[in-house]
Amino acid sequence: MSLILYASIPRFERKLIGLFRKLLPILLLFAFSFLDSGSSSWAGDGDWQHAPRPRDYPAHKIYRGKPASVRLESPKAKLYRTVLRKGAKGGPNFAGHYTVIAWGCGLDSFELAVVDAMTGEVWFPPFGCIDLAGGFGLCPPICSEFPNPAYWIDSRLLIIAGVEYPAKIEDRSFHFYEFAKGNFRLVYSIPDPWE
Repeated sequence: MSLILYASIPRFERKLIGLFRKLLPILLLFAFSFLDSGSSSWAGDGDWQHAPRPRDYPAHKIYRGKPASVRLESPKAKLYRTVLRKGAKGGPNFAGHYTVIAWGCGLDSFELAVVDAMTGEVWFPPFGCIDLAGGFGLCPPICSEFPNPAYWIDSRLLIIAGVEYPAKIEDRSFHFYEFAKGNFRLVYSIPDPWE
């Protein structure tokens, strides 16, 4: 579009064109996220009837005090110090007195850590960057206000959808972890939910 032609468009319509140009990549990503899944849904055909529920892993008490300063004791915690400190300021959002902090590690990917709001101690899960996380706001049948990863203030259950990087699309699955005493224990998996 030439400069003269663009300048002759009314200001309101120019703003709409600008907004469309900004939103187009997001809309295309959203549309293409459904192409590879065919007619299957986010939950797929996994065994959700036997999947753990948040109530199966209750947190014992919820901490309401001021969050402790993050303890940067490991090399990985030092590497992610800024995102950990910023996220921990929000206070507990998981398992009574912990804070799940997730950040992007690529397109449709995330990595996370758990910080104890009472002590500031930091734990990283046994997986790194979760790729092909999918969803764009969709969530599994057991959903929280945090679609992926899914976690609750009153439960020790953490649900992850995707596959650890480097990813193969056929390896995507849901993994259910119990978080207790600084350990992530895999308690259940539903493989290939998009197949």
